Amino acid sequence: MVCIAGVLGNKQVALGPLAVEAGIFAFLLSFPWEILQSPFFQGMTAARHWDAVRICTLATLGDVGLMLVNFWIIAWVGGGRRWPLEPTVTRVTGFTGLGLAVTLVCEILATQVWHRWSYSDLMPTIPMLEVGLIPLLMWGVARARRTGRVAPAGAGRGRPGGALRRRPVAVPAPRD
Repeated sequence: MVCIAGVLGNKQVALGPLAVEAGIFAFLLSFPWEILQSPFFQGMTAARHWDAVRICTLATLGDVGLMLVNFWIIAWVGGGRRWPLEPTVTRVTGFTGLGLAVTLVCEILATQVWHRWSYSDLMPTIPMLEVGLIPLLMWGVARARRTGRVAPAGAGRGRPGGALRRRPVAVPAPRD
């Protein structure tokens, strides 16, 4: 896979396969989540099909961007870009905490300041903050998937806890 090098602060980073996998994972988690939570938002059940899909796709792209930013922040702070292969409580809590904090702020701004969307009567809200609970729950699902508390792909295939590990591949030395 082609690596795109960049600089984050004074540390050099490269977009590699794990970042791509994180983006794919974020999309595959977020899009169904956005579709399933749409009845909890005002007007989404009455929206035309294509309009609802467009709104959910845009929200998914925002979620993917947020998850990738969180991925790179944890990588930069000390996990390296391979941190999802060796998750620690600190890394996963940092990833989840950043997501919760940004989602909370975005929901407050979007519903109470900018009035970009509103909740339907079905949406459970956090008292005093008047923020929907459903958008915040996605970070619990993302955290559960990262920590292995939800059966990952490969579960039951002879791997402890279903964990998939990348095996080192022997690469022949270049010939002169």
